[in-house]
Amino acid sequence: MPKNITDIIDFSQNYYTILGIVPEDLPSGKDPSSRRLSANILRQAYHKKLFEVHPDRPDGDEEKCKLVVKAHMVLSDPILRDVYDRGETENIVGENGISVNWSKIGKYRQGSLADMIGTSIFKKILDESNIENIFSRFVPNDESSHNYHWEFDIEGLFKELVLSIVEDETEVLRLTSGSEQQIKKSLPFKIYLCLPSIKLVLARDEDTFMESETGYLDILKGKIQNARFIDADILGTTDYDYAVEFITSGQLKDAITECINGNLDKFLQKFNKIEENVEMGDILKKQEVNKRDQDQLKELLLQAQPKKENN
Repeated sequence: MPKNITDIIDFSQNYYTILGIVPEDLPSGKDPSSRRLSANILRQAYHKKLFEVHPDRPDGDEEKCKLVVKAHMVLSDPILRDVYDRGETENIVGENGISVNWSKIGKYRQGSLADMIGTSIFKKILDESNIENIFSRFVPNDESSHNYHWEFDIEGLFKELVLSIVEDETEVLRLTSGSEQQIKKSLPFKIYLCLPSIKLVLARDEDTFMESETGYLDILKGKIQNARFIDADILGTTDYDYAVEFITSGQLKDAITECINGNLDKFLQKFNKIEENVEMGDILKKQEVNKRDQDQLKELLLQAQPKKENN
């Protein structure tokens, strides 16, 4: 949950101008018909501007492209748009009767574009993926319950399969090409399928990483700069048709079969485990130090075990 509204909204930006529209272009009603009309207007404006500023275009700019994605995210969310329209942060809480429910900021919205796309993909995975013994594990059904996140249990798979809608402008930019055809098909968020938190990765410094192996992690010498879990990435796309094809053509089933059989490496992000241009002698020395650390750990564990009493 964001700590401050400025984590989401930059009030110095004119999101309407960024999308090439004015506030009056969007209907003020909150009924389903008005919301659908707003969604269509915003989506058309999003595609038009994204095509103009995409880095692949002659006059494109990466930062402008990210702003287009962020503008759509803010204006397409009823709560975020309402907060944005009301003005600066000091006027948001406690004045003029305005109250921000932080538990709902950035959360699931029934009937939103993200909800409709996510629900459609969710149903296709259950009904058209041809994965045997797949069951619904979690479905968001309340606006305060969860992010855009669906889960499945699959017999034989040691982790749940997760479908997420990821509202991240950097990811949208990374996954979207600048061709007009691709821009018209691009969603303002990422459709993401993964097995979550498969491996732990520790960064000792900028260029050196260590990865866990099936719950086992070598002892590391030196200061750890960062630690995070990584997912097994099955699919990441902004193209709805591509996601449907991936599911219905058997590609998702093949990927899940590989995961069930233990072939996870192809779905995991790769990290450098040692610095580049390191001499072989330095590598061997690191291996010797690592082996010594492991031997010391085993000895300490043996010493810590309770001794059996002699009969």
